[in-house]
Amino acid sequence: MSAKSQKSASEGRYLSFQLGQEIFALEIKCVSEIIGMDKITELPDTEKYVKGVINLRGHIIPIMDLRLKLHLIETQYSKQTCIIIVDTGTNKVGIIVDSVQDVLDFTNKQIDITPEICSVSNLGIVTGIGKVQEKNVILVDLFAILASAKINFEKLRV
Repeated sequence: MSAKSQKSASEGRYLSFQLGQEIFALEIKCVSEIIGMDKITELPDTEKYVKGVINLRGHIIPIMDLRLKLHLIETQYSKQTCIIIVDTGTNKVGIIVDSVQDVLDFTNKQIDITPEICSVSNLGIVTGIGKVQEKNVILVDLFAILASAKINFEKLRV
């Protein structure tokens, strides 16, 4: 994918979260809620990053481990591990992260375009690098993550 066709991060509010040693963030407007780890019902014949489903107040929500989706090293869940429930407008999905950090406001001056040096940036998942004080925050596109995921939402409808 060329840099021209890749979506770039834009200024706004982002929810930051940790995966391993890195801080990531996604646009907060997609976030519905944040919950602690819940009992996940595993589903057969799914990608490794699709951990299963949960029942959230009567709604079946597919759960994806973002660490595995981004090809990071798998670790055991801790007390800080949580699920970010995101809403695409047509579906809700839970994304497992190591911990939720903060809500960050980025201006365009604080965001650098991501070089196309890795597979996730080539898929449009990583849309930029935000700078907060002396730290880099990897900005991700929720819709690109879900578009590249193999989740059949129609089979999950209740």
